[in-house]
Amino acid sequence: DELLMGYGFALDVNEEQNGYSADEVSFLWPFPSGDKAKAELLRAAGYGRSGEASISIKATCMRNVPELCSVMRLLAASTDDMERLLQRCPTPTDAHAVKGISVQNESRMLFMLWRYACTQCMWVEDTDSAAAPL
Repeated sequence: DELLMGYGFALDVNEEQNGYSADEVSFLWPFPSGDKAKAELLRAAGYGRSGEASISIKATCMRNVPELCSVMRLLAASTDDMERLLQRCPTPTDAHAVKGISVQNESRMLFMLWRYACTQCMWVEDTDSAAAPL
């Protein structure tokens, strides 16, 4: 118990002064150029401005996690989610301003993260995000 209280579950910051972190993870997704609303929010956040075909985000346990989750929520958003999002007041100005849209969207976003992290898990390859359990 004393060791747990002394060390807890905290992680050391494993970052060098130049910004490099051995714990950094790169995420890469196709840019949704066919969806005008998503594309505009992503471009406003700095993605796809030069015509890139993909979105790249680097994250560590200390850096870029909120931005990563916001972009993933946007990418996982259904047509209904996008309608809800664009009717909010104030309307998000960029992809990083996208917060929780719906329980279903959060579920799809978390499934997307799990699928990205666990490509070898049972039933992942046979299941799409629409069938993700709630």
